[in-house]
Amino acid sequence: MRPLRGAPLAAVAALVVAGCGGISNADFARRADAICTQFNRTAPGPLGPKVSSVEAVRYATREIQLRTGLDAKLRMLTVPEDLKGDFVTFNADTQQLIAIVRRRRAAAVANDVKRYQQLVRMFGTVALGRERYAMRLGFQVCGRTRAGGPQKSG
Repeated sequence: MRPLRGAPLAAVAALVVAGCGGISNADFARRADAICTQFNRTAPGPLGPKVSSVEAVRYATREIQLRTGLDAKLRMLTVPEDLKGDFVTFNADTQQLIAIVRRRRAAAVANDVKRYQQLVRMFGTVALGRERYAMRLGFQVCGRTRAGGPQKSG
């Protein structure tokens, strides 16, 4: 039997090359958008202008649960090296949005309409800022506002 001198080296080289490529930016965005599309199917529609504080509390509670779950799923994705910085910022903004929803829920519990409305505006401002990173990440669904993209999630 002849020794296979080059075979082990070729196998190692193939593994190294396969590992270096990682996930493409487009594949990452596609996977994230698939998760966000699923989220959009379960997300409640926007509240109307005249809702009771009980409805606002229920809505915010559900929104916190859904956004927290979505955030956890997105964080499990493999991120291309060149997008990691933008994804860290996107995730930090997501945490800020979830915190705003928690405060919005507290305002609804207290029936503090003025504070609730301030937090709705603050949420919109943070969401628009986060959208810049969503676009840089190549997302078509995640983190895109209705005005700037095709959806409401993420």
